[in-house]
Amino acid sequence: RGGSREARPGVDPWLQESRCPRPRDAHPARKPRSRTQGFMGATVSQLAIILQEAIILLLPCFRRSSKQRRIHWRARSELNNDYRGQRVHVPFWRVPWENDWPDYDPVDFTHPVVKKQPVWADPADPRVIDFSTRASFEGPIKVVNGRPLNPLGRTGTKGRGLLGKWGPNNAADPIVLRRKPGGPWDARGVPGNVVMQMVAIQRKDSGQWAIPGGMVDAGEHVSQTLRREFTEEAATLPSPAEQRQVEQALDEVFKNGHLVYEGYVDDPRNTDNAWMETSVHVFLIDDALGEKLVLRGGSDAALARWLDVDGGPLSGR
Repeated sequence: RGGSREARPGVDPWLQESRCPRPRDAHPARKPRSRTQGFMGATVSQLAIILQEAIILLLPCFRRSSKQRRIHWRARSELNNDYRGQRVHVPFWRVPWENDWPDYDPVDFTHPVVKKQPVWADPADPRVIDFSTRASFEGPIKVVNGRPLNPLGRTGTKGRGLLGKWGPNNAADPIVLRRKPGGPWDARGVPGNVVMQMVAIQRKDSGQWAIPGGMVDAGEHVSQTLRREFTEEAATLPSPAEQRQVEQALDEVFKNGHLVYEGYVDDPRNTDNAWMETSVHVFLIDDALGEKLVLRGGSDAALARWLDVDGGPLSGR
């Protein structure tokens, strides 16, 4: 791969790299990035620059790099406990379908929860599904022996795993941004620069930090999913009075959003025949609204908090 990084013995070097933002206190200090001055009362062009920089920092969580398979490492992992022992090892050079691998024998795994055929799951036999009527952000769905193929390649598992749909399983993810209170300053405390924060949740199943998104229900518009999932995972309070106040704040938060990404997600639940895709929207809120928005973990989230956006990988702490 080039560079001076030394791979750990016995570990696929493609699994040693994460490119998603993490809190600034999770890595050594680094040279601060140059940022636009000001926020409240700033011109439209200044606000646009702030939003653009935040998007640039966050997009590596989702998009493909110039080395296309780089983000396809979680889908080959056993980070999800239900996938322990359910994958064969796939080296990075074996990932692309166009690379011949006659002896490839993935584990056939569909979780018992999915096998019970809940309302959100497809029929057990994918041959009854007309995949030409289903859309994927990655292009036409390729079907082999009645099963759709993961557009990024092999994962070591066939079947649906924990995913209900054969082929793409659609989600929506809201990135809610604010200026860090008490500033302006940058990630090293230098006065005069802006530090942006995003809402993040810590998942109960894996302990990892994530964007508070979720699955798009049948017949549901993406905008409805964004609001519903954010409320369920990051803004559900025990007091009805407090919840009403938060709901009013959320009305303002989700008035305007910017679509920044549509496509494949490198998810540890992905298989050769079922995978996650998402629509990502950014919502930029002002200081007053940011103070009103009380965060509390709920649904699939153990914790919810504001995290600094600084370009480093998300920490699991």
